[in-house]
Amino acid sequence: PGYVAQDGTRVGAGLPAEVRERLAALDVEMIPFEIDAEVARFFFAADLAAAALAEERASDRAERMAWLCANTLVLQEPGAFLLGGGKQVGYRPVHHTNVGSRYDEEPDAFWSAVYRACEVPASRLFPMETHVDGVTVRPYINAGHLVVRPELGVVRAWRDLFFRVYRADEFVRLFEADRRYVIFAHQAILSGM
Repeated sequence: PGYVAQDGTRVGAGLPAEVRERLAALDVEMIPFEIDAEVARFFFAADLAAAALAEERASDRAERMAWLCANTLVLQEPGAFLLGGGKQVGYRPVHHTNVGSRYDEEPDAFWSAVYRACEVPASRLFPMETHVDGVTVRPYINAGHLVVRPELGVVRAWRDLFFRVYRADEFVRLFEADRRYVIFAHQAILSGM
């Protein structure tokens, strides 16, 4: 079980027996799925597809779903994951500015394309500070650190929007101009939702 990686190998298929036993003891459910090889060239597209599938599976089983990248380390009880006060989504800003849209500059061609694709009005673009380099950017959400109410379908809507727009000519030209956009397109689309 697992997903098909960029090189065509099935991730998780060769887990050692002791790992499978430990996962079974924790009542972990491995959900196999495949992803188109063309889509897999986008570094985190498989993660996005997996998150949407997990949200779908959790929608009638859980009040909240936390989606964390494999490189996430939780050092204390994550009380903020409880989404109190009627909140529907919890997130963190990105670590570094990277391809982010600085709040004190005009949006570049990439972010302008994202805002058009996501139909984001300028009034929704608030300042947010990256938590490592401390730069003020327009909304740029860490796609590997989300908490959602699964019945709302936020992650599935994100997946559907990403897969609807990532092949548009405007995005293809941007991806060819800067490889970083291929890597972070999923995160930018989430931020534009």
